[in-house]
Amino acid sequence: METVKRNIMLNLLKGLACIGVVFIHVTFPGIVGIVVKKLAAFAVPIFYLTAGYYAYGKNVDTIKRRLFKIIKIFIFAYIVFFLYSAAMEFKNHMLTQWLADNYNSTTLVKYLIFCTIEFAIPLWYLIAQIETYVFWIIILKLKKEGQITKLIPVLFVLQVILVTICETMGFDWLWKKNFVTESLSWFLLGYYIHSLPEEKIDKISDKKLTLIGVVGAIIILVPFVLKLRMNFSCVGYIPYATAMFLIALNHGNASICKPLEILGDKLSLWVYIFHVPASAVILSVVHSILGVDETTGIYPWIHPLLTLSIVVWGSYVFNLLLVKCFKIKQKNTQL
Repeated sequence: METVKRNIMLNLLKGLACIGVVFIHVTFPGIVGIVVKKLAAFAVPIFYLTAGYYAYGKNVDTIKRRLFKIIKIFIFAYIVFFLYSAAMEFKNHMLTQWLADNYNSTTLVKYLIFCTIEFAIPLWYLIAQIETYVFWIIILKLKKEGQITKLIPVLFVLQVILVTICETMGFDWLWKKNFVTESLSWFLLGYYIHSLPEEKIDKISDKKLTLIGVVGAIIILVPFVLKLRMNFSCVGYIPYATAMFLIALNHGNASICKPLEILGDKLSLWVYIFHVPASAVILSVVHSILGVDETTGIYPWIHPLLTLSIVVWGSYVFNLLLVKCFKIKQKNTQL
């Protein structure tokens, strides 16, 4: 049985990151929406940092268990998005064309190389995580953990170059997504941070980390605020997300907000999976049944908050049902 010492503040940070993911895909209107979306993009790096942090000192069997868990979650999430998207296309009499567009000679390339599923964009995170764990199993078998961490600066330089070029030139979203620069870089950084003596991390004061985080946030917003031709916002996420992560590590036993801690620890993956379909269903109900204009007035401001509330409570109920089913299955197995 795998036992992992949990960091309470890290769970809270994952809860905040979970909320950030919702606001990235279900945005507020206007400039506020753009700013919130940019600042909320620390979310995915936090999840990868956490995965790498908890991979430290773990053997191949442990990583395999985590890999198989993520694969099962991915399969479930894929089915959810497929059924929802197929139902919508069937309703619009476009199912045949949709199937042809999404399942052809380029499908595997998009999935494996660019971590992209056109009808389920948020699932790129799970694909990249799966590929990262597969890569890490190979590294563990070769006993090259120490050597591979030396590539961290290189991977982040590649990330900055690739993302800056794609966002400056307006290239399609998928060109900047791959497990090497978007996932492995953060995973290795989390692993490396865990390898450091705790005293070394503790020596970095909260004031310094807060300043580093603020500087990162400013770098993220500068290209947008100043309307610069070169979009180098990605540079800011490195100090921004890392500072948040280190602050959480320095205050691991502090409990500030229990609901956020539960959200980060137990519900974040379900919120990640369900929030986009939930948003679309809510919009449909609001427009078709309630007759509300979802594009004007106050509703565009309410919708992200409404989606967050419904998907969090839905994830909570879903998680309770899973736990209950697991206990029943375990009890039957023992009998």
